[in-house]
Amino acid sequence: MTKRERVEQTGFPTRASLEASLPDDVDELKRQLAQLTVEKALVDKELELIKKTRASYPAN
Repeated sequence: MTKRERVEQTGFPTRASLEASLPDDVDELKRQLAQLTVEKALVDKELELIKKTRASYPAN
């Protein structure tokens, strides 16, 4: 199976396709970076809360 076939099968984009989809405008890139930074912080906090919740239940 080629790399392209694996990508198509899994549905994950390649780095090259992601880079090609980025805007050329620096201000737009900064806006996207800020948005993604906020989203990552939220996901990290949610993951932390999930881990704490799971740790509070004893294993069966």
